[in-house]
Amino acid sequence: MDNKKHNFSPHPSPLIKFGQINVNGLCSPVRQQHLLNFFLHSSFGALSVNDTRLSPSNTKFIFKNEYSQHHFRSYWACSSSSRPHDDVGILLRNPLHKHVQIIDPWKGRLLKLDLFFHQTKISIISIYYPPSGSIHQSICNDLIAKLLSWLDYARTNNYFVIILGDFNIDEVAHSHYSSNHFKLLRLLSSRVFTDHQATFFHDNGSSRLDYIWSSPGFPAPGLFSQVITCPNLLDRPFTDHKVLTTVFDFSSCLAILAKSRLKQKKEMRTIFSYASTSVEQWNNFTTEVDDSLGVYLDKQYHPNIDFSSLSLDLPSYSTTPVSVFKSFLRSQKNLVSAFLSTKFAQHLSDSVEYYTALRDEHFSNSLGTFIDSALSVEKRSIVLDRVLVVLDSTPTLLTDPSDIKQAAITHFQSIISPPLDYIWSSPGFPAPGLFSQVVACPNLLDRSFTDHKVLITIFDFSSCLAILARSRLKQKKEMRTIFTYTFTLVEQWINFAIEVDDSLGVYLDKQYHSGFDFSSLSLDHMWHALKAAILSAAVETLPFQKVSNTH
Repeated sequence: MDNKKHNFSPHPSPLIKFGQINVNGLCSPVRQQHLLNFFLHSSFGALSVNDTRLSPSNTKFIFKNEYSQHHFRSYWACSSSSRPHDDVGILLRNPLHKHVQIIDPWKGRLLKLDLFFHQTKISIISIYYPPSGSIHQSICNDLIAKLLSWLDYARTNNYFVIILGDFNIDEVAHSHYSSNHFKLLRLLSSRVFTDHQATFFHDNGSSRLDYIWSSPGFPAPGLFSQVITCPNLLDRPFTDHKVLTTVFDFSSCLAILAKSRLKQKKEMRTIFSYASTSVEQWNNFTTEVDDSLGVYLDKQYHPNIDFSSLSLDLPSYSTTPVSVFKSFLRSQKNLVSAFLSTKFAQHLSDSVEYYTALRDEHFSNSLGTFIDSALSVEKRSIVLDRVLVVLDSTPTLLTDPSDIKQAAITHFQSIISPPLDYIWSSPGFPAPGLFSQVVACPNLLDRSFTDHKVLITIFDFSSCLAILARSRLKQKKEMRTIFTYTFTLVEQWINFAIEVDDSLGVYLDKQYHSGFDFSSLSLDHMWHALKAAILSAAVETLPFQKVSNTH
C-alpha cells in the first residue's frame, strides 16, 4: 500500500500505543516496507522490533526517506557476530521521537532510548532474550547483567523505565523448565515492575513470549493491552509471533512544559475550583454528565446495548471527598478515552481494509477506475460550443461539434508542448518574479542553434541591492533618488498622470501590435509595464533630489 495516499496526522495525541513484535528477519526491502505500512496504519507511537537480522550497513539507510513525510524515527542495535537470530530496533513516532536524547545499543540484544521531558525522564528498552539452552547461557547472563546496570542507573537518576521485548519465556508452556529459565521475569517482579499482560489464545491452548513491563510509578498509566495479528505478506504470515500492544496515557508528560516557554508563549490552562463548588453545582454537574453521556451513547450505539461493563455509574459527588472524586474522575476519563481510542483505531483499520479491497477489485474489473483512483486525479472539463479559427487568412466561426473537436486537437498539437526547461525559486525568495516567457535563440549560419527554446524570468532585486553595508555607503558615497511629494504642485501631478498614460501606451505599442488585446496579459506583464511607466514619468515630471543611502 502506498503511504503517500494516506494522511497520517502529525499532530500528537496523549494516548500512545506501544507495540512489541518479532519480525523473523527484516533484510528484504519488501519486508521493510510491509513493517512500515503496519506501523503507520496501526497508529503505533512506539514499536519494538526483535530478530531483525540487519547488518550495521543496512540500518544506515532503512526508512531514512520516509522520516520527514511520516514524522517518525527508527533506531537499531546490530550484532557484530554472525548469529542468525539477533538484532533489535525501536520505531518512534511524533511526539516521542522529538524527546530522544541518548541512544545506547548493546550487542544486538538490547537497545535503550532515553527521552527527556520537562521534569520527567523515561528510558525505553527493547530486549531480545535468547531461548533456553546451555549454548545461550553466557549470553543470558551478560544480558541480565547489562540490564541490571541500566535499571540501577535509572533508579539512581530518577528515570522511569518501560521494557518491551521477546523474552522467549512462557510461564505456562515452560512450567517444567528449571527456575533459572524464569530469572528475567523474577528480576522485574522483584523490582515491582508492572506486567501489561495480554495472552494469545489458539486452538491448542495459549502462549506468551512477548512482554511489555513498566517501572513503579510510571507517569503514563497503561490503559489496556491486547494481542493483534500483523497482516500477511503476499498471502503468507509475515511472522510466527503475534503483536502485543499497550496504550499509555502520556497526558501528564506532554502537558508539563518549561516555565520559560509558558511565560514566553503565554500558554494557559483551565483548573476547576473544587473547594468552592456548592452542593447544587455538584448536583447539576452530575445531571449534565448523565444527560450528555446518554445522548452520546444513543447516537453511537444501539439503545439496547449493555454498557454495564464500562462502569460509568457516577457516585454522589455532594458527599464524596474532593481527592476521591478527582481520582475517580481521572480513572473514568482514562476508561472512556481508551474505549473511544479503540473504536477510532478500529474504524481506521476497517477503512484501510475497505479501500484496499476496493482498489484490488478495480484492478481486476476496471483498469480505468483503478488508474483514476491510484493517481488521485479529478476529471475536469469545459464544453466548447463555438471556436474562431483563421482559414486561408479569413476568420471563420466553427459551430459543428466535430469541427470544434478537430480544431481543438489541432490547436493543442501545434501550440502546447510539455515543458523541459524550468526555473524555480525557494519560498520567500527576496527577489519577486515579475513575469516569465519563452523566446527562441537566434539561428547559427541559417540553422537552428538548439532544439530547445529559452526560458527567461525577470526578477526584481531592488530589495537585495538596496541593502548595503553602511561602511560601503560612506566610503563610496553612493546616492539614491527620492521624490519630494510634499512640494509637488497640482500641475506637476497632472503632468505626471499624462506622462504615465503616454509612457504606458508607447511601451505596449513597442512590445505588442496595436490590435493586441491587453486583457489577456498576465498580471506580471501588466505590473512590469506599469512600474516602468511610473518610474520614467516620475523622473520627467516630479521634483526629486539626490541623497545618500544613509539619509
